[in-house]
Amino acid sequence: MIKLKNSFSKIVALLVIGWFTFQFSIKITEVIENKSTCVCAYDGYGYYMYLPAFFENGSLDIQKEWAEKLQHSYCSNDLIIYQLQPVENSKFVNIYHMGLAFVQLPSYFIADQFAAFLGYNQDGFSKPYHIAYLLNTLLFILLGILYLRKLLLLFFDEWISGMVMLILYFCSNIYPTFIDAYQLTHLYLFTFNALLLFHFFKFVKTEQKRYIIYSALFFGITCFIRPSQAIWGIIPLIILWKKFGFTKKMIGLVAFFPLAAILLNIPHLVYWKTIGGQLLLMNLHTEDIVLTDPNFWNFLFSYRKGWLLYTPIFLLIIPGFIYLYRNNKNIFWALLSFVIIDIYVLCSWECWWYAASYSSRVMIDSYPLLAIIIGFAILGIHRNKILKVAATIFVISCLILNSIQIIQLKKYYLHVERMSKQHYWYIFGRTNIPNYVDYRLEIDRGNVNWIENQNFKKDPNFSIEKKQVFNSNKRIELNKNTGTTIGKIELSNLLTTDETLFEISIRCKSSDSTIVSQFRFEQTGKHNTYSWANIELSKDLPQNQWNEVRFKVNEAYLRHTDDFIQLYTLTEGNAKVEIESVKVIARSLIRN
Repeated sequence: MIKLKNSFSKIVALLVIGWFTFQFSIKITEVIENKSTCVCAYDGYGYYMYLPAFFENGSLDIQKEWAEKLQHSYCSNDLIIYQLQPVENSKFVNIYHMGLAFVQLPSYFIADQFAAFLGYNQDGFSKPYHIAYLLNTLLFILLGILYLRKLLLLFFDEWISGMVMLILYFCSNIYPTFIDAYQLTHLYLFTFNALLLFHFFKFVKTEQKRYIIYSALFFGITCFIRPSQAIWGIIPLIILWKKFGFTKKMIGLVAFFPLAAILLNIPHLVYWKTIGGQLLLMNLHTEDIVLTDPNFWNFLFSYRKGWLLYTPIFLLIIPGFIYLYRNNKNIFWALLSFVIIDIYVLCSWECWWYAASYSSRVMIDSYPLLAIIIGFAILGIHRNKILKVAATIFVISCLILNSIQIIQLKKYYLHVERMSKQHYWYIFGRTNIPNYVDYRLEIDRGNVNWIENQNFKKDPNFSIEKKQVFNSNKRIELNKNTGTTIGKIELSNLLTTDETLFEISIRCKSSDSTIVSQFRFEQTGKHNTYSWANIELSKDLPQNQWNEVRFKVNEAYLRHTDDFIQLYTLTEGNAKVEIESVKVIARSLIRN
């Protein structure tokens, strides 16, 4: 028993390493047997496409047609290339940072040599590249395991370190994210943040300068992968200030971190300048970070994707901070400041649920740091028998819940983006649901026929609220090549919920059915435009007669309470286009 306790974290590390190695061996086997051909898609393709573009074309001037053709050759033809955005010089800029491509570069280069030797296409997607991509992913998962253990052993003994690792890998969303979303940055940032923290706290203990340099280097790499990682600079700033005071030594040591971040981002700055025409292109995504309107409650507790609802094990950070404060106030203030600011920034992103995932995948980047806090929770709790029993029951409950939810995820009971309160409790604790139905999920925003689902009519917990939200009988003559504003719909003031279908009917007439005249139904706000639908009022319609044009569109997720629907038109050519009336009916799903 003593021998087990003295090597417990090593045993746990080997267990986790074996489990992930087994899972990725299955993925590699599927590639070898031609059951899997798509190396990466969606955001993952955005991070990766730099490599095939440079190796195949010798340039990072990436064209949309080329990127689409390459991906469609190996992946689904339904995939669209949203990763490239046009800039003023008729070129396209990749909206994703190239840091991850540099991390993947050695494995890509090796795969390129094997592809040439074995006669495969040297395009970045053929079998050698796919296998190398998976092996590189596995390598960083294993590095993360090893350095998480080394980090924890700086603070705790073998037993507590092992317990924290068990909790982190089996009671959280790490496993499904690393296995199913390995194309994204999270597992790499998890590993690099573990390396960053290990070397930084090694410096704090030994004051050997090489450790602070290594830590700054890994900090720079993480900022090269995702610029928002700059938040991590809070930790060395506070701890070194507390340790050395506001001195030249402290300033010199802290300076390594921004210096490394700037130097390692030079390749991307050159890319922006060369392709985009500017040294800095701040945000090319369709969402923004809006610090004045964070979705704090939704981010942490909502049924759609609440981090603490789906992974409640992290409630342990509350007693963890209490015991950390009692043990080391300097580290306490640094880690508490970071966690507060990190969560605040993450929940301020307009797409606060971060698309498809189990729980909040963006929090995984910070798990090496949260592991330290959980370790202090265990350190303090184990001294009190009552708390120890309560904590043990809590951890086992979280383990069971997480295991059930992962099974539900595999069976598609637990949806990665449309979970609702009703659906959560419908599937809660169940791994086998006969006659499973999914109408309790949030509406499918891509399906305008959801209201026809008969289950809503049979279930007394649901009803449809019908409301006319816009009606104009004022005749409007549209002007050539200019936008004409028709009106707007205030969403929060008029509607009970954003699970709403709009039915638009327009009575219009055109003198020339060959010209384009569009009516735009656009959901927007002071921060961004989130969705739009266009309907033709002239082209290919009978000319010189009144036409009744109808269409449907779902409301997009409501980001801010002041968002609204804007109605306007744009006409090309010299034809006379008239609108006699516009009517908008909203049908909202009410969950009683």
